[in-house]
Amino acid sequence: MFTNSIAFLPFLLGAAAAACAVVALILFVRVLTVGSRGQRVRGRVTGYNDFHGRRGRRMYSAIYEAQVPDGRTLQCTSGIATSWQSPPVGTVVSLLYRPQDPAKPLVVLGFSRFIMCTVFAGIAVVLLIPTAAVYAASQAVDQALRQATGAQSIASAQRGQALGEAASAQAMASAVAAQSLTHVTGHVHAAGGDMGSWDIVLSGCQSGEQNGFYGVDFYVAGNDNMRLRYVHDEAMGEVVKIAIPSKPGTAAVFDRTDRCSVLEGSIEKTNVSTWTPRGKIRHLNGQVKFDCKRGDGGHVTGEATFAHCH
Repeated sequence: MFTNSIAFLPFLLGAAAAACAVVALILFVRVLTVGSRGQRVRGRVTGYNDFHGRRGRRMYSAIYEAQVPDGRTLQCTSGIATSWQSPPVGTVVSLLYRPQDPAKPLVVLGFSRFIMCTVFAGIAVVLLIPTAAVYAASQAVDQALRQATGAQSIASAQRGQALGEAASAQAMASAVAAQSLTHVTGHVHAAGGDMGSWDIVLSGCQSGEQNGFYGVDFYVAGNDNMRLRYVHDEAMGEVVKIAIPSKPGTAAVFDRTDRCSVLEGSIEKTNVSTWTPRGKIRHLNGQVKFDCKRGDGGHVTGEATFAHCH
């Protein structure tokens, strides 16, 4: 059994190294091509989002602000959280303005976008070293067993490899099952004012940890643009952000200081996590409900219940 495990380990390590290399290549290509899809603008650091990371550590994600060619002032976050506030507030940076992507019109440029592909490439290189060593050791052990026990040892090794492949297939099936746990029900109704009159049914979600906040983004079927964002903020309480369809890149934001007869929600972290290009993302469960009015006469209501958003 020990020998079979050694024989299977190089394949497992090699597969992990190959997977990390592929992820690193994909991220590297995305970083290189993102600059060709927009216009560079000058921005600056205006503050930080903060949230509790793994093991309760407080994490910070820089907030950037820039004036785009049409005169609007937009914000974006770094997307990479650290345990310290960096860069300092007021730092001038180069941002990418993408008018064709109203959900995320600003993107942070610079070395930070290469961090994740560098991390995955480094993991791939590190895994190759024990892969080669374990492979050489497994070959030596296998040769000794062949000389000592002949054909019987070879048959035993093949059975062990088959069992290892079955275990790997079972693990993969478990990972696919975890992905299928995500469930969202909810809707948003708007009437009057600048928001217009419309109804949407929410069908998808994503953990806000991928964008540096504690909450959830919601989507509708067949559309990658965020339509509803729910944020749980320690200072502001429950915050709801609703995208305005007639004004791409803008949204109505409601918190406890606004005219809301209902603005309540809850959110909790589960024990399930999923690996993404931005790291290990904890699945979130919860619900949110709101009934708010705007100063221009608009009225918006909605609710959502979600499970395993990641």
